[in-house]
Amino acid sequence: MRKYLYYVKNGDHTKGHLTGEIRVQEKPLDVNKGEEVELDHLDTEAEKSATVTYVGLGYKDFDSKEDYEEKIVEVIDQKMNEVEIEADN
Repeated sequence: MRKYLYYVKNGDHTKGHLTGEIRVQEKPLDVNKGEEVELDHLDTEAEKSATVTYVGLGYKDFDSKEDYEEKIVEVIDQKMNEVEIEADN
């Protein structure tokens, strides 16, 4: 199972995209590893939008859900080092 990883460089806490957060998802964004992309997130209820900046960390293929759960923290550290992003914590 393939997972795509992204670092939230400039987030919006009201939309649940916190700066410094790592996003892991099954569908890719249109951004290459180590590059930035800005995406607008629309809140139709509040009639507001927010721009969030993501940095592509690449992807990782896991053998199973158990493999993912066992290795994801290590993979995140590795991917962040590959694009030279330091964690805030």
